[in-house]
Amino acid sequence: MSALPSKADIAERDCHVRFVPKADVSNRSKAGSYSIILSVVAINLSGMVNCSKSREEISMFRKLVVGALGAMAVLFSTTAFAQGTAADAKAMLEKTVAAIKADKAKTLDEINKGENGFLVGDLYPFCFNLSDALLVAIGNPNVKGMLGKDARTFKDPTGDVYGPRLYDAAKEGQVNEVSYMSPKAGGDKTWVPKASFVTAVAGLGCGVGYYK
Repeated sequence: MSALPSKADIAERDCHVRFVPKADVSNRSKAGSYSIILSVVAINLSGMVNCSKSREEISMFRKLVVGALGAMAVLFSTTAFAQGTAADAKAMLEKTVAAIKADKAKTLDEINKGENGFLVGDLYPFCFNLSDALLVAIGNPNVKGMLGKDARTFKDPTGDVYGPRLYDAAKEGQVNEVSYMSPKAGGDKTWVPKASFVTAVAGLGCGVGYYK
């Protein structure tokens, strides 16, 4: 965030000084990077900060501006991890299938890194081998520990072994829906109900789910 002028600098300036701080809020999620630029023109009630104001008043005003920018950053961060819909999940699955057909290795790498739109809010793809069921790609940073494990063994904290349902749903030319529980990709790692659309492509079972 751009530094505001120091108190001494403020005192030396002419009357009617306007401050224009900027905050660069960057969220480099596993689906790609994007930046939200927040620009706020800091003015007092009269629209100006003038020489008649005391340093204490100016300091307080600066703090209010910084606080407002922080609140706006939190708002944008929350929006960035808004909950995806079933339609969004299906669209991402279609994108995943098309990308794998074009370049399998590159796509799996992008999914694992969350690049090229493979982590949008709480939506992300996952893929496992049909040959041995090993999970080879997943966009959720909160479950990276599952990589390299047999998807058929996956279970949630309640004891539900949902992995076999995911594996069996992977049929080429079909899109099947499987319900289970999983933590989201954001800061809240609580396991919550989820449904994934699953298909098969190029020797992989791949899915994208949405949270209910």
